[in-house]
Order: sequence, then structure tokens, then C-alpha cells
Amino acid sequence: MPLSLYLDAARMGLMTPSAQLALQDFVRYQGENGCTLYFEQFLKDGWNAWSAESKRRFAGLHVWQGVRELAKSLRHVAAADDACRVLVASRTANLVSIATRVLFQNCRRVLLTDLTWPAYGRIAVRQASRLSGKITLLRLRRFIMEHKAAPEEVASQIAGAMQRRRCDGVLLPEVSHDGIRLPLQDLANTFREKNLTPMTVIDGAQAFAHVPIEQCLPTCDFYLAGSHKWLGAYLPLGIAFCPRQETRELFCHSSTKTDDPLLAFLQQMENRNKNRFSETVNLTPLFTCQAAITDLRRDDRSIVADLAARRANAATLLSALPGAWKPLLPADGFCCGILLLKAISSAFSMDEIRSRFLARGIALTAYEDGTLRLSMPNNPWTRVELQLLIAAFEGVATEAGVSCQSKPFLAAGAERVHSALAKPPVVGS
Repeated sequence: MPLSLYLDAARMGLMTPSAQLALQDFVRYQGENGCTLYFEQFLKDGWNAWSAESKRRFAGLHVWQGVRELAKSLRHVAAADDACRVLVASRTANLVSIATRVLFQNCRRVLLTDLTWPAYGRIAVRQASRLSGKITLLRLRRFIMEHKAAPEEVASQIAGAMQRRRCDGVLLPEVSHDGIRLPLQDLANTFREKNLTPMTVIDGAQAFAHVPIEQCLPTCDFYLAGSHKWLGAYLPLGIAFCPRQETRELFCHSSTKTDDPLLAFLQQMENRNKNRFSETVNLTPLFTCQAAITDLRRDDRSIVADLAARRANAATLLSALPGAWKPLLPADGFCCGILLLKAISSAFSMDEIRSRFLARGIALTAYEDGTLRLSMPNNPWTRVELQLLIAAFEGVATEAGVSCQSKPFLAAGAERVHSALAKPPVVGS
């Protein structure tokens, strides 16, 4: 069956129309012209550096206005001020490595939680080992998901653990890989109340272009994100925001020691000291990132409005969900555009569940314990889409040997769930 619904943006988002055009014309240009001095001028100064003929033939690249404009556009998406430093790298993991190196060079003990993306946790452990740093692990997932803790309780837990263990650094996700949105504004307020001033690194890979981050950004030292998920650039690109003057030079200085070829290339270009013998660099993600931002701005979309629409879609789906599937919902303040569902039966493996939904036109993420992760779209469900979804959930449950019956859309008793999830989120909560 052809794919009808893509609900896996938490892994990799759909490529936006302008990003597709930019990639196509970049590939055509390179196929015909290669990387000449003429292209280097385009890379630095943008579309206006090209001839009228090149503009006509490769119109999909009109979004590119140079490296500085990309940084400006990224600041716009983050609602960051002009003083916020932006760095771009080939991989977000390389920026995590830089940030954790700075953390353990300047902090005695760093707090991590069990919401941290495992690969980033391993990077932090390696840096701690190299620099004789110490890590405190705080387990929050059960407290949030099973005990239904309130956001202020979680903020208090984090701050209390940092006080008890004398942590002066912290690495947290703004949105975890399974859709838990931490109350970072509450946490910043709690830090101030307790006179805590930790160096703070935020993993925004699941948050950037998904939830508003303008309230969170000024409260952290380094905010790390990527372009290939909710932004819709498809090609991975690591993005770092350094909002605080006191600490941004620490990050920028440490970044000069990285082996990330794109970050090194762009820094050399910025300093007008390009190394002709540096590693070959893949520049393609720069253009798709700028193009995806252009689509976000052209549609006059609001990230706050998109988030509210995604939450409303989650509520509508829950109101009609067959009984064989159990929603995994934290307190409202933790909800975002990612919905978790758990199958009553564990008859199928992770790959079997994914393939059975894919056979019904639905792309989503599945975990080994039968949990599904669905990234909600920002356009309201059509009735056809909702019927397709419900039929898929019924069909997979039936194949697993679980008898289930769908509910009428917006069934009686669902109004409470719908109103709780669909109400506009508090910015920065």
C-alpha cells in the first residue's frame, strides 16, 4: 500500500518543498560545474553573487543568501537575539562532544537524567572519564510517566538533586526522544530561588521547530539542535546556540579543536583564514536547512500554533482509539507533539509492528516493548486520515489476537482528554 501518513518526524521529518528544490538544483549545478571559485563566491555571498543565467537555470537555490544569512535565519527560528552565537556542524553529536568537554572542564559534577538520549549519555561518560569528571544520574521517567508528577515537582527534584550532590553542571533534553517535554522555565526559576547557577547544556534535537524555545534559550549556556527532524531539512546538520556572553567563548574556543570538517570550514571562512588542505566538506545540508527555514517563514506559521494543532490531533486520535491500545500520557505540562501508545499484546516484535502499520500506509516508530511513538502532523486530521489510522490500529491488534472495537469519533467521555491536550501550551513551560 502506498504511504499515506508519515508520523515519524521525531526520527526524521518529511523534506519541505523548498528543501527538495534546493537539493535538486544544487546537485544539478555541481554535476555541470563542480566546485569552482564561482561557487565559493555563491557560498559566501549567496544568490546575488550569481549571473542572471545561473539564477534562471538553478532557481531552486534562490533561498541561499550566504553563510551569515543562515545564522541569522536560525536565530529567527529560535527567537534568539543578534548577540547569540550560532555554530553549524555536520553532526549534532559532534556539538554534544564539544559541549560536554566544556562542561567537564569547568564543572566538578554534572547531572544527567534517564531522559537523556543514550548516545549523548555515552558521549558525556567518555568526556567525564577523560577529564576526571563526575556524573550524577537522576531517574525521572517513572516519576513523570507513572506517578504523574507535576512540572513544578520535577523542577524541584532536579534542583534538589543538584544541591544534594553539589552539581555545578547539567545536561538535559528539552524534549526527550519519547516525547517528554521538560519544564525548563520552571527549572530556571527554581534555580534562581535556590541560588543555583549551573552551567547548562540543553539537547534541543526533538524541540527545535517543534516547540517554542525562546523562553528556554536565555536560561542555558549551550543549546544544541539539528535540522533533519521537525524543521524538515532532511539532511542532518548540527546547530549550536550560545546565548550567554560569559560562556560562549568557552564553547567557541573548544570548537576549534573539533575534527568536524564542516564546523572547521565555516569557522575558517568566518575568520578569512581558509585552509586549502583541510578535509573535503559536504555543504549540501546548508542549503536544505536554509530552504526549510524559508518554508517555515513563508507559510507564516507559528511554532506555538503548530504545537497546539499537533496536541489537538493527538486528542482527536485518542478519542477514537481502539481499546487494544493504551495511551501513555504524563501530566499536561509535559505533553508536546509526540504521542506514545502501548499495545495490550506483545505478540509482535518492534520490526513486525512497524511493518504491519507500514503495510496499511502508516509510518511510525515502534519499540521492543510494544510502545509506539507517533509524531503528530500540524494540519488537522481529515476524516479519511483518521479512518485510515483507526483501521490500522484495529487491524494490527486483530492480527496480534486481540479483539477490539473502535469508538465513535470524539466519543462520550473523551472531551476531558481532548480539552486537556488541545489547549494552547504555555510558551516556555
